[in-house]
Amino acid sequence: MPYRHPDSYRHFAVEKQIYRRLGTHPNAHSAIRLYFKNGGTASVQERIKWSRDLAVVIQYLHDKNVRQGDIGGRNILLDANRNTLLYDFAGSSIDDTRAEVVAQDGFGHPDHEESKYSTIRAEIHALGSSIFELITSTCPHQEEHEKEWGMAEVLLRRGIYPDVTDVPLGSIIAKCWKGEYSSAQEVADAIKEQN
Repeated sequence: MPYRHPDSYRHFAVEKQIYRRLGTHPNAHSAIRLYFKNGGTASVQERIKWSRDLAVVIQYLHDKNVRQGDIGGRNILLDANRNTLLYDFAGSSIDDTRAEVVAQDGFGHPDHEESKYSTIRAEIHALGSSIFELITSTCPHQEEHEKEWGMAEVLLRRGIYPDVTDVPLGSIIAKCWKGEYSSAQEVADAIKEQN
């Protein structure tokens, strides 16, 4: 283990406990963000499939009383068969403990308390941002964030989100951001209905 700080041991112990509980799932094992950054491509239909698969695996986590806490492209892998895999549960929440990680700028819920406790609402908000990233190959407010660190979070707290009018799954992304879904399964079902 590269980190020998007591917090690291605790994070890895939680991660091990979560992996034992989750067992196997086809979507729970190169980060997609790096794939896109390095020029990787995907069809719209493939991106939509990845979005639905992500929603399904997040529901699977929630059914097991696990909240990942940091859903986003840096924690979504793409395997050799071009399936998305969610990983990195160090610092995540299990059995309603408080997660020790929070979603990155552009993915965190604008209500700090929601993000702080990795609530279902916060996870669905991050799911919306992750779908945005899967569809557009960019993070919400990435350009603003690159100019000034933390700006994506500032904009979301002000209720300013990227325009998703012409983005595939845009209405679903917007509903995730607005808190109009009560579960990740509702998101998966909406994606399935729309396509």
